[in-house]
Amino acid sequence: YITFPWKEGQKYIPQVPSFNNAVSALQSLVALALVGEPIDIELVDEEYNLHFPSETTGQSIDFLFFVVFYLIYIIICLVLLLNLLIAMMGNTFGTITENSTLQWRVDFARLVLKLELQA
Repeated sequence: YITFPWKEGQKYIPQVPSFNNAVSALQSLVALALVGEPIDIELVDEEYNLHFPSETTGQSIDFLFFVVFYLIYIIICLVLLLNLLIAMMGNTFGTITENSTLQWRVDFARLVLKLELQA
């Protein structure tokens, strides 16, 4: 609601229909955060012309800020998730390397004991 100042008497924001009331806006943001479902932003009309809110200049500027912050949020989330994946893979590789070294030493010790007992 801070992002979209409504003109008096205006009840519907055509560019982002999921932000027309507080409950659906919160639901859309939770879906984006938890599931990754993107918010539907309709920037073009049926004839593929750009369609920014033209009621007031403030509404157009706020809509532009919303789109920019939304894209920044998505890019930051992607970078953080990729960083988390790399960290988890590095941790898994380290654990497997440590376990394989330990397993190799145990197998080598068993082989040496087996050869000592046969001799």
